[in-house]
This record gives sequence, structure tokens and C-alpha cells, in this order.
Amino acid sequence: IAEKWNLPPNICAAIAAHHNLDRGEGAEELTSVVHVANELCLMAGIGIGGDGLRSPLSATAIELLELSEDDLLEIMSDMVDNVEKASPMFEMARVA
Repeated sequence: IAEKWNLPPNICAAIAAHHNLDRGEGAEELTSVVHVANELCLMAGIGIGGDGLRSPLSATAIELLELSEDDLLEIMSDMVDNVEKASPMFEMARVA
């Protein structure tokens, strides 16, 4: 899908490798960001996608991004707040 949307190659590679960080060569940081974002969404109950149940949050990604447990909790809290703020937009899209 990312390629069909003409996203840049590094973003396509990060999306493709976010479940297997070893495949994200050359884009380790971006792949880690996509991985952590995906896992935090699943932990918050946002989506399940075609990936099935969530995989463990990678310690390698956490270390590479230098995230603490407090950082992760703050990111998740902000994410949930922003999804709630955007929910009216999602509802309008369903009606259209």
C-alpha cells in the first residue's frame, strides 16, 4: 500500500520491516519509530490490522530511540487524547 501511495522508499522500507527490525537496514531509527507506534496503538486498543495480535515491544527499538518507560506512557497518553479529539472526523468519514 505504501508503495501505491508513492511514499518515499525509506518510509516503505520502515513500514515493511516494523515487525522484523533486522530487515530495516539503513532505516533503523525510522523502522523503530514505526514499530513502537504500531505497538503502542495496539496496546491502546487502536486497530488490529492484518498482523493479528500484537508482538512484543522491541527492547532494541526502545534503546535505539532512547525511550524511558515514562516516555512511552506519555506518548501513549498523548496518542489516546489525539485519537479522541479526531474521532468526530472519523465519524464524518463513515457517513460520507
